[in-house]
Amino acid sequence: MIARKKCKGDCGRYPVISLAGWCWQCVPEDIKEKVGTKRKLAQKNKNNRMAQSVKLRRLEKDINNVNNDLELWFLSHMNSSHKVCENCGVSLEHYSSTDWRGSQHHIIDKSPINGCPSVATNLFNHGVLGRWCCHPQWHTSHSNAEKMPIFQEFKRRFNLFKDKIIESEIRKIPECFYE
Repeated sequence: MIARKKCKGDCGRYPVISLAGWCWQCVPEDIKEKVGTKRKLAQKNKNNRMAQSVKLRRLEKDINNVNNDLELWFLSHMNSSHKVCENCGVSLEHYSSTDWRGSQHHIIDKSPINGCPSVATNLFNHGVLGRWCCHPQWHTSHSNAEKMPIFQEFKRRFNLFKDKIIESEIRKIPECFYE
């Protein structure tokens, strides 16, 4: 077993990371000035962790071609779709690029946990639902989705790609698409 080192100040406490082996009570003033306050040090460490997390996610995206294909799916539909919500008919012309991307809707969820990633990039697995009007309504529950005016059209589109869904994902498809 590895024994943890104690503070250099012989106080019996454990040292703080980034204080070169000192605890907050014993740290010399020159190191304290260099490092800053507890809050600044905590913020610095948090920012470093977040930056590493972002770098890791970007690297995973670059390695995993599915994400590149998904990016192409989004770009293709963002460029070819009309900026109108298919459910309520509201114009989406005023949307920023982020909101417009958020309006590109997967009829069958792309999530590896609750959805069907095998059809995440299928061109028919798409609809335009306004990010701030109808998209959230679709994702609240399947019974809400069934009540939406666009549901029958999405069900028709689903029939165009349902045979592309792999067998292990079929159980994740809501029953309302088969009724």
